[in-house]
Amino acid sequence: MLTVTSPADDPTLVSIEAMRLAAGLVASDSSRDVELALLNRRISADIAVACRVAVGNGADPTLRQETLQQVFRKVKGRGLMLARRHNVEIVSVVIDGTTIASGDFYVESEAGMIYRLSDDVPTNWCGRTATVVFKAGFDEVPPNLEGAAMDLARIRLSDAARDPMVKGERIDVPDVLERETSYWVGAVPGAAQAKGPVPPDIMVKLARYVNLLIA
Repeated sequence: MLTVTSPADDPTLVSIEAMRLAAGLVASDSSRDVELALLNRRISADIAVACRVAVGNGADPTLRQETLQQVFRKVKGRGLMLARRHNVEIVSVVIDGTTIASGDFYVESEAGMIYRLSDDVPTNWCGRTATVVFKAGFDEVPPNLEGAAMDLARIRLSDAARDPMVKGERIDVPDVLERETSYWVGAVPGAAQAKGPVPPDIMVKLARYVNLLIA
């Protein structure tokens, strides 16, 4: 069971100044801030879903830093897999009411794994219930993660600016302008093939942040 005990102050991945640049504005132009703030929250949430960030009780999933509590039942084996990873900081580990000293375990932050030690030698976890309180996620968004989010913002802004039903447009200038627009009839080609909230080319950039599905 995963519970968010201290949600992220700001779950978004892109600064408002960067969102303005993605929209083709100068960084100081606040004229579209309401629209861009809403878009920022949407793309940040979509990226969290695409990266399979675990949902905890108390807040929507995010890649930003949060404090969480995770309860493990029937604890046995070498490693405890945390539901969130990246910049992991363990606050406490309690097994069957006993607090484990910080020197008696170690963390692989990128993998989100906690390993037990006995006299500085790896050993197995064992117990009925383990409760781990930890911090995970990014306090400062890595540049490549922010860049991927900005790319998604540009795509969403571009899609919003055009009619998806337009098949083609022809402009004939000689007698000063004649415009012809053709539209798709029925389903828009490619629409049925789109899977997930984030395009494949951006998912490639997010590879580091995608969590494995554990059966």
